[in-house]
Amino acid sequence: MKRVTSLLNKQVIVYVVDHYPSISQTFVENEISELRRLGVRVYVYPLNKIRTSVFLSEYSGKILGTPSTRTILLIRVLFAFLLRIDKLLMIIKCSFAAQDFRSFGKNAVYLWHANQLTKGFRKLNIKDSSVTVHSHFLGGPTVVNGLLSQNLFDTKIATAHAGDAYGDALHGLSLKLLDSLSCIFASCGFVERELSKHLKPRVKIKVSHPGICIQNSESSISKKWTDIKPLKVVSVGRLEPQKGFDIALQTLQELSKRNIRFVWDIIGDGSLRKEILKYQSRVNEGNEIRLHGAKTHHEVLKMVQSSDLHLLPSMRRKNDITDGIPVSLMESMSLGVLTASTDVGGISELIENLKTGILARAGDAAQLAELAMKVLNDETLHEEIIKEARFKVWQEFNITLRVAEILNEMSRSRSPE
Repeated sequence: MKRVTSLLNKQVIVYVVDHYPSISQTFVENEISELRRLGVRVYVYPLNKIRTSVFLSEYSGKILGTPSTRTILLIRVLFAFLLRIDKLLMIIKCSFAAQDFRSFGKNAVYLWHANQLTKGFRKLNIKDSSVTVHSHFLGGPTVVNGLLSQNLFDTKIATAHAGDAYGDALHGLSLKLLDSLSCIFASCGFVERELSKHLKPRVKIKVSHPGICIQNSESSISKKWTDIKPLKVVSVGRLEPQKGFDIALQTLQELSKRNIRFVWDIIGDGSLRKEILKYQSRVNEGNEIRLHGAKTHHEVLKMVQSSDLHLLPSMRRKNDITDGIPVSLMESMSLGVLTASTDVGGISELIENLKTGILARAGDAAQLAELAMKVLNDETLHEEIIKEARFKVWQEFNITLRVAEILNEMSRSRSPE
């Protein structure tokens, strides 16, 4: 055991992410805190300033550098151009080859980030350690990853999310730089299948589900809901079209037609905030909608645990990104809360209808309401689903499994052929 701990203490991993430590990066923090618990030294390089006022209340990653505002960043980039003329020429060449000149400015900024990350890491003066760079998302973070020198960083890996599945990030410079990665972890089978159309056999792609900290998700005793009291419904997610809040409202209206009173707590923030504020006027008297905005992770878990139903009917809208597997669904299942969603992205890999939760056709509010009534009115079925859901998360969406795969890839990449 001491030998394993000693080996892990010699491991260093640098995360390149869009934002950190915002609440939307909970899945990244889960990885980081588990890696640190095992003795791995973790550093984080965020590309952008956090715009939200709600941060992770406790976060483990040591941040390299201070993210700049866009204006200051562009000024700095202009002065940094000549420092890496070889990489700059590659950016120009890729922009011409892809006929995508709008991306030139962005890629130049990514080059500046790569230089800043390198300078910040060298100041740490880390010796006798194996260093891995792990980027989340195949856009900017992975472009920065690919621009880093392999003389300084031993292994490069990336995690692809649902937004990467449609090929928007896979062109020009980003596609060229993927060759430097030893592995891409796809967050679900849906993402793996879509990426394989573009990338195989160019780079190894393997499914690696995001995970949650099971030890922090103790379930309360299963509560039996009765129609004497309002149904406590919670929805957790960014207030964006792909989260399907309009379908959730329709579902609750269907339940209201069946004389089910409800209190709907919506946790999150985003572009649909003003629209969702109008929902209260569209429900019958006796029902209540409460928009809480963004909350800390601890507050979110507490509110979810006190609910009867977690409702998040994800959608694939035209020109919009869909969900992969929302972490909030995993958390509600682990907390013993009945979880309902739709067959979009990779959600069916987590929820099996009437076995580990409720899974309806995308956009079908009537089916969601019908399935919810079926489960809520059958105490035995309800308890079986809660039990199977917790077991599913424990077996397949445990953060220890996810981190084990990352560590295996780190050691495999450094092993002699």
